[in-house]
Amino acid sequence: GEEKNEKKGKKGRKKKKKKREEEKKEKGEKERRKRKRGKEEKKGRKKKNKKKKKKEKRKMKKKKEREEKMRERRKEKKERKKRKRKKKKKTKGGRGKKKEKEKKKEKEKKKKKKKKKKGEKKDSERDGERASERV
Repeated sequence: GEEKNEKKGKKGRKKKKKKREEEKKEKGEKERRKRKRGKEEKKGRKKKNKKKKKKEKRKMKKKKEREEKMRERRKEKKERKKRKRKKKKKTKGGRGKKKEKEKKKEKEKKKKKKKKKKGEKKDSERDGERASERV
């Protein structure tokens, strides 16, 4: 009876060993499959990331270009405004100054005329005196 038991024990041990080995194999395969899937996913992720990066780069480039255009437009607008202001200033300021100058000249002319008139009277009187002296 003990021999039988031993045989049974051996058989049981063999079965258990086989089972363990099969489990190990399955586990290994699962791991391998998992790893493979992981690698593939990683590859896919890498590709996606690359695409994303490219898209992002393109977006940034477009954004930069847009900003540059806006900056240029703003600069041009400022310059145009400056030029306009300069022109306006010239005409306005010039006109004002001209008017002031003209006014001053007119005032001086009037003063001179007044002086002349005063002087003329004296001169005419003198002339009259001279005329009377001559006669």
